[in-house]
Amino acid sequence: MSNSGVASELVREGEQALRAADWAAARRAFERALAAHDSPAAHDGLGLALWWLNDIEDAHHHRAIAYREYRQAGEAGRAARLACWLGREQVFLNSNVPAMSGWFSRAEQLVGQLEPGVDRAWCALLRASMLASPVEMAAVAADVIATARQSGDG
Repeated sequence: MSNSGVASELVREGEQALRAADWAAARRAFERALAAHDSPAAHDGLGLALWWLNDIEDAHHHRAIAYREYRQAGEAGRAARLACWLGREQVFLNSNVPAMSGWFSRAEQLVGQLEPGVDRAWCALLRASMLASPVEMAAVAADVIATARQSGDG
């Protein structure tokens, strides 16, 4: 099996560990995946595992790499969702509203390329959770719930 094939298997293993909330196993799988072959999915998964393990700085580092690599690969939906996540984290970690705004601006540029669907809904929800009034948040939540039901995304 090629290095990229091995890495793909390890990414699947890491994703399964994330679903099982086994953060340490997820971390090991994604680190091994990256050692075999660099990929945005491995950086993204590793970043999420590290976040749950409270290694926040490294989590952001890997998720920012994933954002950049997804964007370069033309995966606007995944890149937009990561940009929103990174934006929210800027406020929680550093109280850095300008950095949050910058990440949300990046996400908005990407969302404009997307058809209505799950990625747009996630971005709307993440953005609204930080910037919307209660009335706007209720409207966004209703739209997001409708999209989730329509797409089967719990």
